[in-house]
Amino acid sequence: MMKLRVFTLRFDPMTRQFDDEALRSFVEGDREVIEVRDHFFETDGQPAWGLLVTYREALDIAPLRNVPRAMGSKDTRSELAPVELKRFEAIRAWRNERMQRDGKPPYVALNNKQIAAVARRDPASLTALGELEGIGEAKLRDYGAEILAVLAALRGSSSASTSKKSAEEAAEGGSEHV
Repeated sequence: MMKLRVFTLRFDPMTRQFDDEALRSFVEGDREVIEVRDHFFETDGQPAWGLLVTYREALDIAPLRNVPRAMGSKDTRSELAPVELKRFEAIRAWRNERMQRDGKPPYVALNNKQIAAVARRDPASLTALGELEGIGEAKLRDYGAEILAVLAALRGSSSASTSKKSAEEAAEGGSEHV
């Protein structure tokens, strides 16, 4: 049976991080986290983060291990085109490295569904990035420039290889017509 739990993470100005100890303890417990929905808000002028965690207890998980995933809980990567998958993997690698360096869980920056949306849309500006669901002012401020840099680097490498290939094809084509 699926269950819900709400966490409110308050910002600690001393450490400049959200206190996620209760969430970490919960996630490390004997349960399967199915989904995490987040909402950033302010309370008494202080930033806070509300998380709604959908999960199953270990007792509920065991009989379901061999059951195929329900429709709607597909692996987001399976729905991406090859070029989008390349973007997804690059953004995911950046996210994991950045969050490990910051000592935060990966979903703080972007969850996999948000990464897939970025990979599909390939935004070139903070405005376009901010139009995606779940990417608000805080994520734009904290991670937007880095996400755009990852995407720009991918565009640069693909356009550089495309330009080189086009130049080589033109050179080959020109020599054939002589």
